[in-house]
Amino acid sequence: MSVELDYTYLEQLLRDGVIAGSAIEIGSRIWPISAGTGNARELCRRFGVDWTGADIEHGDGVDVIVDILDPASVSSLGRKWDAVLVMNLLEHVYDPISALRNCCEITAPGGACVVVGPAVWPIHDFPQDFWRPLPDFFLEFARREGMETDTASMYYLALDRLIPVDELTEGTQKHLPSKGHAERLFGRRRAVVSRYAHFALNTYGREFAFPLSGLGVVLRKPA
Repeated sequence: MSVELDYTYLEQLLRDGVIAGSAIEIGSRIWPISAGTGNARELCRRFGVDWTGADIEHGDGVDVIVDILDPASVSSLGRKWDAVLVMNLLEHVYDPISALRNCCEITAPGGACVVVGPAVWPIHDFPQDFWRPLPDFFLEFARREGMETDTASMYYLALDRLIPVDELTEGTQKHLPSKGHAERLFGRRRAVVSRYAHFALNTYGREFAFPLSGLGVVLRKPA
């Protein structure tokens, strides 16, 4: 399940050629009760990308069945894709490192594993909600797993715009924007209201407009 700005981020990657050739979307099932926009099928096909939908069970938008936490199930797919799309999935799996490692396994050499997930967002059981990945996690994962990424490839999906992580956080999640910077980005009223909401709820990202939609990351597999 994703929101509109997630697909704005994907469209930018499609226009830039980061997503090209073939793509598999993990967790592609369209749920009738979802308030999101479904999956990336039509967007990918509009750019000539051969899209495959994968999920743990049959349903609308599912072409193949896979348990992304099970290496044997992943191996049974029998192929690799130029792009693997992981849209708002990792926060719902108990072992996100294994899930992401398996996604990288089916990413073709020279291809991209594209991850979108919430950074500051209400808990949403679907059916469970375990965690919120942040930039440092992806940097460390790439280092350990032989993938390539940097903060320049990461974007915060901030309600109504895409903001490079480097622009908002000076290259690290530990240096959040100043009060004045936040007010210039989001407007004084939104920044002030958001600041109080963050303190009241004890959330990460005190200077982000609340709620910050998510984080988009590209993990590249060496050719």
